[in-house]
Amino acid sequence: MRRRAFPLVVLSVLASACDASFNRDLVIAAQGRASGATTVNGRVEVGNGAQVSGDLRTVNGSIAVGTDARTRDLATVNGAVAVGARAQTGDVVSVNGNVELAGQVKASGALRTVNGSLRVAGGTIVEGEVRTVNGAIDLRGTTVRGTVGNHAGDVRLLDGSLVEGDLVLDAPDHPGERVDAVVIGVGAQVRGTLRALRPVRLYVHPSARLAAVVGATPIPFEGTDVTPDR
Repeated sequence: MRRRAFPLVVLSVLASACDASFNRDLVIAAQGRASGATTVNGRVEVGNGAQVSGDLRTVNGSIAVGTDARTRDLATVNGAVAVGARAQTGDVVSVNGNVELAGQVKASGALRTVNGSLRVAGGTIVEGEVRTVNGAIDLRGTTVRGTVGNHAGDVRLLDGSLVEGDLVLDAPDHPGERVDAVVIGVGAQVRGTLRALRPVRLYVHPSARLAAVVGATPIPFEGTDVTPDR
C-alpha cells in the first residue's frame, strides 16, 4: 500500500498562518522560555537550552534548534530543519527540505519529509515513524520505535541502528531507472519486515539482523558502509 505525502501537515501550517507573524524571524534566546508561534517568510531559531511550550511553524523558512533545547512539534513547508544534540522535540516535519538531528536527541513524535533527506546521528530515539517520499534516509546509532520508509532514495541503517517496526521501500509515483541502495550495517536490526515494493540493492552486514525480508535478495558486505556503482 502506498503512503502519500502529508497534506494534513501543510494544511495545519497554513491554517496556523492566520495568526502568524509575517516577514519576521522567530528567535528564542539561549536558556529562554517561549510559547509556540508561527511565521510566514521567516526562519525559526531556538537557542541552546531554551524551553518552548508550544509548536513552532514556518511556511517559508528554516528551523534550527540548539543543543539541550526543549520544544514540541516543529514544521516547515519550505525549509530545512536542524535539531542540536541532546534536544527534545515532538514531530519534526519539512515538506520541502532536509531534516537533520544531531546525537542523543529524543523525538516523541515522527520525522517526515516529502521532498528532502533525513539524517539522524548516534544515540537518538524516535518514538514515531521515520518517512520520506522523495529523499534518502541515513540513520546512525538511532532507535526508531515505529516504521521507516520512503518511495525513492537510498536508505542506510548504520552503527547499530534499531528499527522496531517495518522497513518499507514503497513503489515510487514516477518510476525511473535508478535502483536505490539499502544498507543494513554493522549491528543494525530491523525487528519488523523489510518489504521492498520497488527494485533495490539490499546490502546486509553479517552482524546485522533482519526478522524477515520480502521482495529483495540480501547481498553480504564487509566494512562500515557501501557506495554502490550506479
